[in-house]
Amino acid sequence: DDSFITLNSIKKSKGKKLLVNGEINFKSKYDYMKRKLHVLSQEQLIDISLTDRSWQIRRLALRHINNPSVVFKIAYNDKSPHIREYFLKNFNKAALKHIALTDPSLEVRKSSIKYINDIELLKNLALNDSSFDVRMEASDKLKDDEFFKKLIQSESYRYDKAKIIKKIDNQKTLFDFYSITDSYVLKEAIIEGLSNQEYIFDLYVMEDLSFFRELLISRFDGNDEDILLKAFNLETDLKLKKLILKNL
Repeated sequence: DDSFITLNSIKKSKGKKLLVNGEINFKSKYDYMKRKLHVLSQEQLIDISLTDRSWQIRRLALRHINNPSVVFKIAYNDKSPHIREYFLKNFNKAALKHIALTDPSLEVRKSSIKYINDIELLKNLALNDSSFDVRMEASDKLKDDEFFKKLIQSESYRYDKAKIIKKIDNQKTLFDFYSITDSYVLKEAIIEGLSNQEYIFDLYVMEDLSFFRELLISRFDGNDEDILLKAFNLETDLKLKKLILKNL
């Protein structure tokens, strides 16, 4: 629908029409607009930004409006997600919050998070947004292991708990989760995040499955001979004994 559009919104300048009304190829119109920006008044740019059928033309006009308040009001209410997303940096905190919570475009909501530093709002989005991409974008800006525990227990992350596990730094929290989960995927993610040798050894002793004992052995610090020797003496699987010896 935007490939051929009219230019009725461009008015006369210095007694001459900038372009004859009628059908015109979009690229020609866009290029013409760029060449004629210097002769368009602020009123004409505002008119174009409000009425033109092409979001690209409206955005071009908005970029050359000098009044930030006007740009904000027009962009905030524009029907195109491309416009709203492009001008997010112009939005105040209240507008960003409204956009992040209610905009129908997940891309706009996701992009708005870049400009949001309100921790409670970020937690709300990470927990409740309908889009996984938005939830993860919000959680990426958080550093709160206790909140991550809440996310893991939420239905919103039913299939993506491992991605949240990888955000947790607290070794005790990781140890505790390993102790209570039956999920192979979560166990692998937890082992990947563990570095505390005592916790790794304790889980190694607790773990019945050789697959996970092997993964835990891979997390042993080769410089900690005491733990490696304890693990070697406890291990009954010949393959795993050889693996432990490699680390000694």
